[in-house]
Amino acid sequence: MRSPPVSPRRRPRWSATLVLAGAALTGAAPAAAQEPEPLTVRSSATDGFVDADQAIELTFNRPVLRPAERVAVFLEEMDITDLFERRPETMRYDPRVLPLNSGEHEMVVYRVSAGEWTEIGRVGLRVRTALGFDTSETDPSATAAWSTRVAKGFDPEDNDPGEIPGNVDMQLGLRSEQARGETRLVTQASVVGASEREYALRFGELEDDAPLFDLSSYQLQAARGPVELAVGHVSAGDQRHLISGFGSRGATLALRPDQRVDLSLGALHGNQVVGWGDLIGGTEADHRIVTGAVGVEALAEPGKLRVELSGMSGSILPLSGFNQGVVNDAEKSRGVGVRVQAAALDRRVRLDAGFARSTFDNPDDPTLAQGLDLVDVVEETHAARYLDASVDLLRNLRLGETRSARLSVGLRHERVDPLYRSLGAYASADRLNNALDVQADVAGVGIQANWAGTRNNLDDIVSILTSKTRRRGLTLRVPLARVVESESRWIPDLNASANRTHQFGEGSPENGGFSPSHIPDQVSTDRSASASWRFDKVGLSYRWNRSEQDNRQEGREDADFVGVRHGVDVQITAWSRIQAGVNLGLESSEDLGADEVDETVRYGFNVSWQVFDRSAMSLRWSDTTTEDQAATRGRGNSSVDAQWSSVLPYLDRFQGQYFLRYTRNVSDSFDTTFDFDDQRRSWWLDLGFNFTFF
Repeated sequence: MRSPPVSPRRRPRWSATLVLAGAALTGAAPAAAQEPEPLTVRSSATDGFVDADQAIELTFNRPVLRPAERVAVFLEEMDITDLFERRPETMRYDPRVLPLNSGEHEMVVYRVSAGEWTEIGRVGLRVRTALGFDTSETDPSATAAWSTRVAKGFDPEDNDPGEIPGNVDMQLGLRSEQARGETRLVTQASVVGASEREYALRFGELEDDAPLFDLSSYQLQAARGPVELAVGHVSAGDQRHLISGFGSRGATLALRPDQRVDLSLGALHGNQVVGWGDLIGGTEADHRIVTGAVGVEALAEPGKLRVELSGMSGSILPLSGFNQGVVNDAEKSRGVGVRVQAAALDRRVRLDAGFARSTFDNPDDPTLAQGLDLVDVVEETHAARYLDASVDLLRNLRLGETRSARLSVGLRHERVDPLYRSLGAYASADRLNNALDVQADVAGVGIQANWAGTRNNLDDIVSILTSKTRRRGLTLRVPLARVVESESRWIPDLNASANRTHQFGEGSPENGGFSPSHIPDQVSTDRSASASWRFDKVGLSYRWNRSEQDNRQEGREDADFVGVRHGVDVQITAWSRIQAGVNLGLESSEDLGADEVDETVRYGFNVSWQVFDRSAMSLRWSDTTTEDQAATRGRGNSSVDAQWSSVLPYLDRFQGQYFLRYTRNVSDSFDTTFDFDDQRRSWWLDLGFNFTFF
């Protein structure tokens, strides 16, 4: 093995995979005794990636003068000169001698003369994978978890839930990405498994026929330049009321024929689906959501003005999903929508607006009718719209040398017609929403104010109650030390908020059996404040809250409630391995109508101790007691949770961890009026293991 002298340009490194390239030189000595022309080299592998079976050739500007000089070729720290075929003024590596392995490596070519090594060329080699990709990354994962209840006690014994079978939960995952030039392939899949059938992924759907190992999700994605295709678990749609992020198993296609135009198409299964069957999804015409959209950047600068047109057609059969019950009726909908996004004045003004029109139908279903003479549902076409706009009135306005101010105002509007329905998006029908938001930051003080109003019965049907809601709120965030420009840690951060909500009915419906006492009218207020301090090893916070419920409904004027809460939290990190926390809460709830006051006391603590580098212990205890002032009724609950967790030793190839958890609950309740007294005790000990194989 020959080694060149260490050069400051060389980066000594060792690679487990060798990429072989080089050259051998032959030539006759010059007839004239003169200084030869400086030797230079050119490589055929300087244009980027090379295939594993591609020959690499080095070309010199003149023949090598032997024996006065020779050429040495090193791949990183290994001399590979003898692996090249010598030709006049060239040296060629034949991949049949030893195939090139994928990866990035560096080849250095030296001229050796009179014991002096001179670097004449440096070539970076980027060898494609065996499948011809420029890059390839694969990230598999496998985990398993098992737990069981080793001991327990319940008093009374009737509360014992019985034996809980120990189940092994397994997860297998794979994510890979390959690329060559503009082509990119991405694969991801997740398989879940269970040792007990009742914990299988589709047990609720297939019961005893549910496979123990099942495909939870997968996606195959291929992209080349402006074209991208995805199959598997995908999502489609970007129109709020027509189709918005609808996710299921299916296929989507995205095209960008121009920098300012993009197209998308999608066909998806009608509901959530998992498992090994129907891998493509969206293949059943009567149970499929089909959507398409075209987006156009109307101006040359992206983001200034974008218009997007969407279409959707869907049909859903009364089929159950793996995690939901049966849909009791077949449904169809089709519609179109438009979305406009705009920004101006360096994005100080922003707008997002949309309009959708959808036709919904419940086709005749003999299974649902069961021989009865039902009135046919009329196909309905309705609309929905929204507008979100915001303006930055102030942006980083300087207030002296160190302070600034900003102010933004937002407006939100939404109207969804009565009976509006689209299978691709959820929209609360028969609803009008308007809101105004104001956000400001003045010299570090954060201010947020909002107002919102909603109403239903947009068609003003006289036999339907019209309900309205009015909300307003104000929130202040005051980092006091920053505001007064002080470094004292005794100065707290302050927060305060106040909210008011008025829900009421308007008028009295005709022929609806309503009386004035049936018309709701209620005002709820909520106010809160908090202060927090942070020292080196101690954190302290105090919280206060007062909520009021004012019933104004006829006949319920005295059914009012007032609640007051106080809370204190202390977090201690006195040692690097030990953390502790203490919390205390005091609450009072007053029923003004019944002239009753309930008082609640909450307190608890938690401790975590990193006993060893890979072993830890934690303990949590809490107690809550509630009684009325006359002590005629009350309830209490206390709980203890202690856990030891540690890694499993001697597992070199994979990671393992075990835990031992003890839980104890005690609850008591009494009511002297009804001579009621109930006490319940329970405890259990759980053991579990977790393994990460890769």
